[in-house]
Amino acid sequence: IRVFTNLLGYFGNNTLGPETPLISKINRYYIRNIYVKINKGLSISNAKEKIQASIQSLKSAEHFKSTLISVDVDPL
Repeated sequence: IRVFTNLLGYFGNNTLGPETPLISKINRYYIRNIYVKINKGLSISNAKEKIQASIQSLKSAEHFKSTLISVDVDPL
């Protein structure tokens, strides 16, 4: 949720999630999806920096250090 609030502050209504997929747990890993739509007017490099900063913010918290995060640029 911490990543989501950071992304929501920058991307606004173009952020969807976190949502749980149909298969929500594989082995001992829980899966959550956050979708971000980047409009043509926004700079791609700035958007990448904001997403990376949100991930680093999450990883800096002691509780989330072992969290695995995967970024998919074309999910569908």
